Amino acid sequence: MKRMFLLAMVVLLVNGMAKAQDFVGSFKMLISGDEVMQPVEMLCYYKDQAWAMTMAPEQMKGGKVRIIFDAKTKETYTLMDMNGNKMGFKGKAKDLEEMMKDKAEPKITETKETKAIDGHPCKKVIVETEDSLIDMWVAQDMAFNLQSMFANMGGPKGGGPTRNFSKYAKYFKGPSLETLVTDKKKGTKTTMLIKDIKKGDVPADIFSTEGYQLMDSGMMGGAGKN
Repeated sequence: MKRMFLLAMVVLLVNGMAKAQDFVGSFKMLISGDEVMQPVEMLCYYKDQAWAMTMAPEQMKGGKVRIIFDAKTKETYTLMDMNGNKMGFKGKAKDLEEMMKDKAEPKITETKETKAIDGHPCKKVIVETEDSLIDMWVAQDMAFNLQSMFANMGGPKGGGPTRNFSKYAKYFKGPSLETLVTDKKKGTKTTMLIKDIKKGDVPADIFSTEGYQLMDSGMMGGAGKN
């Protein structure tokens, strides 16, 4: 679960290079690939620089898992409800910052390839990092991205943003509805799809930790009590 969350966050970070938009709403994220035992469906909610993700109920076999990331405080919560036994882990977004530490800025190539996805005209943009090749089909008719989620993400030594993504705004007019991540070393591929984007308010309790017994932890790592 930790690995899935980090992958989703990194792709959303790359996907959110454009100018921040005041998006409030939800969408589905579908993840499949060579290292994914079975396709994963996540329900994602975004509001006021906070992002929440839940696994589809049928994939949790009776349990419930919800992950929250607050970009303003850089705090993360992993909440688990197993038959009414509610516990959670609180941490900082250190793992994501560590993944960006000392990394060269990505190379962005806008191609002339286009196709329609769910009725949206999309243009292919290729992002190359030290570790991955990322093919992104960016919607051209939607003013929605998640850059503001990472606006307060500190650099590896604190102070200042991890990257100045504003210069890439021209490439990302909307979200990437279809993203293919290829690991350069392993050659493995992971596909991420964004579907059913809905603008509008989100459930009031989606970002709440009320009722959960919280413990400190690294970002979805080991846990230790306060």
